[in-house]
Amino acid sequence: MNDREPANIPATLDGIRRDTERVGFTLASEPKTGSLLRALAASKPRGEFLEIGTGTGVGTAWLLAGMDANSRLTSVDSDPKVLEIARRHLGHDSRVTFRLVEGATFREHSVQQRVDLIDGR
Repeated sequence: MNDREPANIPATLDGIRRDTERVGFTLASEPKTGSLLRALAASKPRGEFLEIGTGTGVGTAWLLAGMDANSRLTSVDSDPKVLEIARRHLGHDSRVTFRLVEGATFREHSVQQRVDLIDGR
């Protein structure tokens, strides 16, 4: 058994990883972390998820892989360069909304929003 690389890696990850390396972004989620994010998202059908720190979208791809069709993800980042990579690879998915804003600022103005999971790794 190989537990070093999770099974069923999201199809979008290859392109995201290439662009992540190209821009020198070093804070992307590791595969085992991604696998955990996918499992957590899958455990909450019709979930409302918040990701603080989109980065290039590696973690976002894993969350989307675990979400059902009725779940929603809001992903925020303050760096337009890395957020653009996530948007390019994942913006076609209607379940995700990307926001260019500081995470703390977003949370302050969204205190009434119900959230089932906050990913702020």
